[in-house]
This record gives sequence, C-alpha cells and structure tokens, in this order.
Amino acid sequence: MDTGQIATMIFTPDHWTSPMALAGLVLLAIVIVTAVPKRNRRSEPIGRILRRDIVIMTLLPMLSLALVLSDRSTRHLSEGTVASIEAVTTGLSAMLNQRLEKAQYAVQSLALTLESMPDAADDDVALLLRRFHEINPEFISALAARADGTVIAATIAEPEGIVAADTRDVLIADRDYFREPIRTGERFLSSAFRGRGLGSDVIVAASAPVPGGRENGPALVEGSIDFVRLGQVARDYPLPDSAEFVVLDPVGQVAASNRPATFRPLSTPEGTLDRPAGRGEYISASRRTSDGWTVIVRLPSVHLHQQIAADLAISAIWVLTALSLALLLSAVLTARVSLPLKRLAEAVKDYVPPASTDRIAVTTRAPQEVRMLARHFNLSARRMNELYTRLVAMLKARELEKEPEKPVDR
Repeated sequence: MDTGQIATMIFTPDHWTSPMALAGLVLLAIVIVTAVPKRNRRSEPIGRILRRDIVIMTLLPMLSLALVLSDRSTRHLSEGTVASIEAVTTGLSAMLNQRLEKAQYAVQSLALTLESMPDAADDDVALLLRRFHEINPEFISALAARADGTVIAATIAEPEGIVAADTRDVLIADRDYFREPIRTGERFLSSAFRGRGLGSDVIVAASAPVPGGRENGPALVEGSIDFVRLGQVARDYPLPDSAEFVVLDPVGQVAASNRPATFRPLSTPEGTLDRPAGRGEYISASRRTSDGWTVIVRLPSVHLHQQIAADLAISAIWVLTALSLALLLSAVLTARVSLPLKRLAEAVKDYVPPASTDRIAVTTRAPQEVRMLARHFNLSARRMNELYTRLVAMLKARELEKEPEKPVDR
C-alpha cells in the first residue's frame, strides 16, 4: 500500500463534512469576509477597526501555519506508518524464511548422518534422534521411519525435556511428508496440519529421505516444526501498537497469528487480507518467502486516524491560543490609541471658552499622532481663550463708550 492509497482512505467526504472541518471553513470564511473592505460600510469606532484588523493579521498567518503543519503531520504519519508496516513485514518474513530453511537443513543433515551409519541399530537411531532433537529445539517432535512407513524411533518435546515417544502402531505411509520425499528423493516441507499420534498441535513437517537406506533401516527422517513456538517468537517481534500478523502456508491456511481468536489455526481467511477491507479498514503489507509462505501484517486504520486527530487537536489548540493572544494584544494596542483619541474627542465636543480648560492631559505612552493632535488643540484652545477674553474686553469697552453722559443738576 502506498501513500496515495492512505490519502484516499483519510481524505474522504466524511472528513471534510466533520464538525471540526466545517468549523474551520466557517472561521476562515468569516475572517476573509471581514477583511475585505466594503464601500457602504458605516463609520466605525477606531477601537473596533483596530481590534478587527489586529485579529485578522494575527489569525491568518496562524491558520496558514496550522494548515501547513497539519498537512505535513498527516503526510509524515501516513508515510511513517506505511514504512513501519512494510519494515515489520519484511523482518517477519525473513525470520520465518530463515527458520524454515534452518529446519530443512537440519533434517537433511540428519539424513546424511544416518547414510554414513549403514549398520546402525534401532537403538543407535533412537539415540542419534534424541541428540538431534536436543540440538534443534524448534522441533516439537522428530522421527525416523522405514520404507514401509513404520516408525523406528521418535522423540517429543515435553516440559521436562526431550523424551522418547511410544511408536507402537504409528504409521506415516499416508502422510505427504513421507510419500513425497520417498517418491522424489528430495527434501520436503509440508503445509500446516494438525498432528496425530505424537501430538495434536498445528505443525509443519520438514522431512528428507535417507540416501541408500537399507531395507529394514531408516529410509526417512522428519522433524515437526513447532508453530506454536514460532508464533510466540513472532508475537515477541516489535510490532506497532494494535498491529496484527498472519502467517499463511502455501495453500492459504493460517499457520500462526497473534490474534488466534480472529484467525483460527488451519482456517482459510475470507477475502484478501493484504488489502484494505471494506472502506479502508486496514493498512497492510505482505511478503512471500521462497517456499511460498506468506506473512501479512496489518494495522487498523482507526489507529492512524486517532494519531491524525490528536495532531489536528493540537493545531486547533494552537489556533485558539493564537486567537486569544491576538484578542489580548488587540485590546492593549487599541486602548493605547483609542483612549487618548476618545478623551480628545470628548474635550473638543465639550469645549466652551473660556470656562473649559486649555490643557488636555495625554500620557507620554500615547501615540505620537495623538499627542500632536492634543498639542495643536491645546494651542488652539489657548488662542481661543485669549481671543475670547480680548473680544469680551473690547465689547465691554465699546459698551462703555456708547453710554450717554448724564446731565448735571444745577
């Protein structure tokens, strides 16, 4: 599975119609609409204009940065998940192939050893078989059989160690792992099957013919690979959280899995495991060994969706934090500009010479333009007060000059 398939799984219409996506689109639309100036917009207070513009200038870069980081995070998680699944699949298939090859070489070496012992008695064969089993603990059982399928000796792994097994009435002439090597003269690796006689575990038989075997001597040796133990080794392999693996034999049967309740041994899974099922429920990868065995590792896509949702939540918190800081910053900056202007406007509106003061107090932290306006108003108010005082004095003097002289009584 490539990144493009991951993208088609993640960016579905359901994601774009989710409440988070719709809220983000609505917020972005509001920001864009409010940022565009309108011709018929009524005059607004400078504080409101400043707050809106500061919030827009702060929020737009934060939204862009959040979108970029979310996109990069999604791509990084998708590509990293795909790479992790493929690496784990490659490692598990290599381990499986190595163990199967090792088991076949071990059985073949045992057959060659018996070839070099043409006069070995049954007890010697049993002793050699036991030593072989002790050296190769990956086998759950081992046996040597004559050309007619009767078992000469067998060993089985018990909790207390390797012990000799009772081989009375044990015939293997009908087993594929006996017939095929006898027919072809080559080593053989069977599919998974359930044992009988020496146990009922799910096993895989590695067998090899003994070259030049005597009539009553060993003609074939076999080792039953313990797939329960092999599955435990695979389960101990470092897998991503919630990942599951399945080992299929050449005929498609389940030989091992870390989810035995889901993938029952010797069952044939329905559908295709190495592709997304349904609406992209799994991210999966598969590898085939040289003997036709298949290792499949898959991860529920909901695990990836949860990681992406966590990153989107962090981005949303980032945007909300930026918005809160923008609102706080806009309130502080607006107060530094709008409060002195508001006081200046109130002073101009309420100015009545000469009773009104000709000094408007403006702090040194006020913007330079506001301080200039206040200074010009103070100068104008001072001149207005002076002119008003002089005008009143002139009017009083003229009234005095116009008053008629009173006649003097004689």
